[in-house]
Amino acid sequence: MRFQADEVELGNRMHFGDSREPFALMVAGQLLYVVTSPQDVTDIYKNTKTLTFDEYIRDVMKSIGVSDDGIAKLWRTPDKSDNRGGLHKALAHAGEDYYREQLLPGDRIDVLWPRVLDLIDSTVQWDQLSRISGATSMDGVKTVSLLEWNRKVLLESVITAFFGPQLLQNDPQLLLHFAAFDEESWKLTYKYPRIMSKNMYHAKDQLVAAVETWLDLPRDQRPDGAWLIQKLETETRKLEMSTRDLAAMIASLTWV
Repeated sequence: MRFQADEVELGNRMHFGDSREPFALMVAGQLLYVVTSPQDVTDIYKNTKTLTFDEYIRDVMKSIGVSDDGIAKLWRTPDKSDNRGGLHKALAHAGEDYYREQLLPGDRIDVLWPRVLDLIDSTVQWDQLSRISGATSMDGVKTVSLLEWNRKVLLESVITAFFGPQLLQNDPQLLLHFAAFDEESWKLTYKYPRIMSKNMYHAKDQLVAAVETWLDLPRDQRPDGAWLIQKLETETRKLEMSTRDLAAMIASLTWV
């Protein structure tokens, strides 16, 4: 499917003389605008007043399981007295600032990044290779799937860095659920009905349920969550969002 999309994009560019001018396509009754010029892409990302990702983000949140009530609360403009650390914004927009604070150079990433590196280092040790799904060993040689190894090393390290060890301890099958969901998550984007994608929806539900179980634990039993996760939890609790909605919102971060 991705290869066909590339061919459509390339064919249309050539039709217009590869001018890199924006063009539109009508696909399944929806008008899609295609932008290929780097300068146009930059301008679009900078133009946050007339162009917005809000509808797409709402759609993602709803698809992964956030209720209509939860979505309304995420986009509710706070009162002047409701000051989220100096950010007088709806949480859906303030969250973007929290992501930047966590991931851009500064004190937050200086705490998180060494943790990620240490976890990666621990999972690439020789004695850990046998734990990878499908691994075999013969005459001192261990054979593993590169895909499974990457999933094990990167997913386990990043999830543990953001949530602490409790999330994987509560659901040892979580990486398998995530892999199954990630493999077919495009069906969620294209709104496949549940009856046509039972495996994807089951994996998605298991992922959200695991995060919900983690959130139900007292904070002192999961003290190792990254600042971003703790901040989002604190702010959503102020909005009186349900734990299920909060779990779905946080689970979406592991996907997108």
